[in-house]
Amino acid sequence: MPAIQSRLALVFFLLLGLCATVQAKTIFIDLGKNTQTTGVVNGDTWNNFAPNNGTGGGTVDPADATPDVPNLLFSDGVNSGIDFDLTGTLSSNNQGIGGADWTQDFSGSFGYPVSATRDMFFVHRTETNTFTFSDLLTDGTRYTLTVFGAFNPATADRPLTIINAGGADKSYDPNSPGEVTFANLLPDVLGVITFTARTAGSTSSDYGHISVITLAEASAAVPEPATLSLFAVGALALVRRRR
Repeated sequence: MPAIQSRLALVFFLLLGLCATVQAKTIFIDLGKNTQTTGVVNGDTWNNFAPNNGTGGGTVDPADATPDVPNLLFSDGVNSGIDFDLTGTLSSNNQGIGGADWTQDFSGSFGYPVSATRDMFFVHRTETNTFTFSDLLTDGTRYTLTVFGAFNPATADRPLTIINAGGADKSYDPNSPGEVTFANLLPDVLGVITFTARTAGSTSSDYGHISVITLAEASAAVPEPATLSLFAVGALALVRRRR
């Protein structure tokens, strides 16, 4: 009996290993300008979205055919092969990289470095900006998207920033600042996840703000039922054989 139990335990742990969630791989993106968060910061590798060359205050045209940030790096420095892009059509000059930093350090509340939290990408009330991650896994892996936004606390308050992903709207207050998270996002058949950003405001001075975006592998595909059935049959065979 002890031998049978040992064999069954081995099979159990094999099944458990196959079904377990793999260690999450995370991508960090700073939407900023001349304080670009790149390289290793606080032990994590960062990517930077600054398509107007980091000068600040410049309009970003989403019609550019090349990815804004190709071959994103995971937090461990490994090339993910995933591209990040601002897509769509530019309908005004009211979207781009913020023109000023601020001294307020928001990093303690959310764990992001201050170089990432003190500048941002802005979107005017007339715009709905669309962002895409492409070349994602299409094997059933799901992803968790987190969007963080902050705004200069020395300037007039901004309205809520609204992020839409997976068909759902979520909002945060960039004055606080705040963030939203979307779990269990599944890429489409082309390996793409899309989300949009807009402001809840309606006046000419209303903008939405994004400072940090993270994308993490939430889960990996589990074995098909047929595969699990084969393991179960094998376990039963081991028991019968020992009897």
